[in-house]
Amino acid sequence: MTGIKLLDLCKYYKGLSYQMAAISELEEAINNANPHILGREQAWFKTWSQAGKQQATNPLPTPYQSQRDNYRDAWRTCFSSSCAMLLMTLKPGVIHSDDEYIKTVFTIGDTTNSTVQIKALHHYGLDARFKTNGNRALVQQQIDAGKPVPAGFLHHGSASAPSGGGHWLCIIGYDNQRGSYIVHDPWGAMNVATGEYGSTFGAKQHYDYKTFEPRWMVDGPSSGWCIIA
Repeated sequence: MTGIKLLDLCKYYKGLSYQMAAISELEEAINNANPHILGREQAWFKTWSQAGKQQATNPLPTPYQSQRDNYRDAWRTCFSSSCAMLLMTLKPGVIHSDDEYIKTVFTIGDTTNSTVQIKALHHYGLDARFKTNGNRALVQQQIDAGKPVPAGFLHHGSASAPSGGGHWLCIIGYDNQRGSYIVHDPWGAMNVATGEYGSTFGAKQHYDYKTFEPRWMVDGPSSGWCIIA
């Protein structure tokens, strides 16, 4: 009889009802065979409990997605591309491109609607919330926990007088020594001081705190729009 490797099973676990039922059956069988093996004092559990205590990498290994090649509405799907990058980081393999996510978004509603984005993320099993009180500390807390942060900001005009309907990017890290967020901007590389884009490739761009935060927290301290997982 061929044995089953638990590591292989874990790779495909998605919290589905039949998977949870199977795990309950396995747990009962293990307890019947050895009531002590699932104890917290066991060596395997002490190793397992270290998960989440490891320092997250900074910047995070978030796959970059450009909105410019999106299958529809490329000029206005920055929010969706940014949320897709969040999803691809926290649930690897659930989608393989932002187009897959965008198709789901448009079955729910419009790409610019935060409620639609939250519903789309929930569809893929990601617990996420739309916040309007984002700040630097919250972003750094999320990055340290291994979670990128989609953020909405005003991208037109100068940093001292930002304007426009808004744009979204995905914050994947921070550099306090340099004084900057590290971002995946789905539209390209922005001169944050002037609001001009000089390149169509926006992966791992450093957006300085002093010029990005006035665009992000336009209503004062702790007023940034963002998605928190």
